[in-house]
Amino acid sequence: MRLTATDCSEKMIEVFKEKAIAAKYVEVSKVSNSFRLENENSPNPNPPLAKYLAAATVTDVAQSPWRSNQFDVVVDTFGLCSFEDPVAALREMKRVCRKASDGKHGKTHTKSNGKSDSKNDETDVKKKGGRIFLLEHGRSDWVWLSNILDRYASAHASQWGCYWNRDIEKIVRDAGLTIVVTKRFHFGTTYFIIATPE
Repeated sequence: MRLTATDCSEKMIEVFKEKAIAAKYVEVSKVSNSFRLENENSPNPNPPLAKYLAAATVTDVAQSPWRSNQFDVVVDTFGLCSFEDPVAALREMKRVCRKASDGKHGKTHTKSNGKSDSKNDETDVKKKGGRIFLLEHGRSDWVWLSNILDRYASAHASQWGCYWNRDIEKIVRDAGLTIVVTKRFHFGTTYFIIATPE
């Protein structure tokens, strides 16, 4: 398994590396700014992930260096509120996320015990395509709260670079993604969305 972490800030990439190393799952390699994570020190004698390779890269989310259809899963956490062009950022996530080989999406294959059948996981991704997971915050589904967010949005953005009143679901749809799951929390201001690139 491979993990590619990105941020526009070199300092945040360094924080990521430091935390990964502090977790004692990491064997650092100086090749290609990558490092191997191993959970051999885990208290669990049979860890679910024996090892995986992680790479941390400073890049612009709207102009990434990766080829199309490269990733099975793309994850963004609390980024759409601060991207200059959130639709462009999502379109880039859509570009690099693996498309379905048959143009259709379906449910992930699971065994009767509820666990994923790892033998078929790779086949499922190729047939049904990848997923884009978003954990974001934005407009509330309560009018009174959205009115407050609107009132102070400019001042908040000027101070923190965060537009907390963006319509997250609309941004996702405008980027051409298909929303599969939406859950909202905290008076509707926190969004958990699973989308597909087609």
